[in-house]
Amino acid sequence: MDHVSHEHDELALPLDLARDILEQSVHIERRNIAPLMLVSHQVYEWIVPFYYQDIEIHDESCTPCQSLQATTYPKLRRLRSLLVHGQQNSDTVETPLHSVLKNACQSPHFKLFGWWGSTPPIEDFFIELCQLAIHLTHLSFGLTAVFARLAQDALSHGVTLFSVTHIDIGSGGNGDDHDIVLKSLHLEPFPRVTHLMTQDYAEDFFVAYTNVLLDVLRALKDVLQLLVISGYNVDEHDNRAKTICDHTPPEDRYLLEKLVISYHSPDWEDDWIRLRRGEVNYWVDVEKGRRLHV
Repeated sequence: MDHVSHEHDELALPLDLARDILEQSVHIERRNIAPLMLVSHQVYEWIVPFYYQDIEIHDESCTPCQSLQATTYPKLRRLRSLLVHGQQNSDTVETPLHSVLKNACQSPHFKLFGWWGSTPPIEDFFIELCQLAIHLTHLSFGLTAVFARLAQDALSHGVTLFSVTHIDIGSGGNGDDHDIVLKSLHLEPFPRVTHLMTQDYAEDFFVAYTNVLLDVLRALKDVLQLLVISGYNVDEHDNRAKTICDHTPPEDRYLLEKLVISYHSPDWEDDWIRLRRGEVNYWVDVEKGRRLHV
């Protein structure tokens, strides 16, 4: 049997046991990754996938992102989250981000995808995401318009993401085009979503918005567990609740048990970290304080 080289044979370990021990040490403390990668070529091959477990891309032109373009699947086999910030290049056909995506989607651990960029990606990006990322469970978007683009791309190509259970649209504001907002709630490509967070909007649009939210609740009544309207003006809570109640037919009032109007805005950066670690996150917090409701 192969052994890890050691000057004292009686202390030598089988390779599989040595690997298990080192991988557990990385699970317990991620700061162990960098020093362990320097131990030997063999240990480097074991540990490097943990180095690429969570990837954040801030600018496609940056050196780390360019280096990722050459990163092969073996290094990304443990990737669990990909988060994109900033303004991305929407004109380039093949970008470092595309290369990362194609490799990442092969990983059965790839569960979390966030696009907090200020511009949508190139046209084919979301289609590739929808077709390849069959293990995704969580989607997070900084802008309503970007998520609307994903939903429309998936619809137009007949793609369904059965694995997605959680969708949050973190911001958007009252400056959003109302048609785009309504398109973002076309959730046919996500038939198994259990948790949805969307945004509050001004009173002049909220009635139309409420009607679409009710359509979502009806369409997903057998799977959706929680729909959160997240806003920033606590003074409007009672008005929003009254508007929703006034426009909900009596036979649909039971659907409102799944609706929460929350004016607790999460710390998105911190919550993303907690989410990818499997720790208590925004969704759990809302569940604990739910039914504030309408």
